[in-house]
Amino acid sequence: LINVDLSHVETRANEVTRTERGVQLVLGQLIDVKYVDRLAEEVNDKLQAAGLITISELCKTYDLPGDYLTEELSRRLGSLVQGQFDQYNRGVIYTPAFVARHKARIRGLFSAVTRPIPVSTAIGTFGFHEHLLYSVLEELVNSGRLKGTV
Repeated sequence: LINVDLSHVETRANEVTRTERGVQLVLGQLIDVKYVDRLAEEVNDKLQAAGLITISELCKTYDLPGDYLTEELSRRLGSLVQGQFDQYNRGVIYTPAFVARHKARIRGLFSAVTRPIPVSTAIGTFGFHEHLLYSVLEELVNSGRLKGTV
């Protein structure tokens, strides 16, 4: 539309990344550190509202690669992003409140169970996240809070 050859644009973009501190080229987009900080604040707002957020969701929203988002958000965990990555699935970020709420629900459900039930039924019926469910169950069984085996 503006009749500028792409090679000129790419050359200038590469020059900008070399000369400007805090500017990087990601998938043909010039990205500044301030933009990434604002993005992290936005992600934190969504995370606090929902309790969890997936990197794949963020890739679609911000049109950025998952590895890049994971790296940049992990640098900002504890400061701009108040949450934690799932230890088994690095593509999910939880808030501590979300984890505590699910631990309480899992503890309540399995404390009330009077006969063996398939874990897959609990996952489907109550909407638990599989990795979170198994880690909480393991913790509860090992501590003696729940009797039985998983």
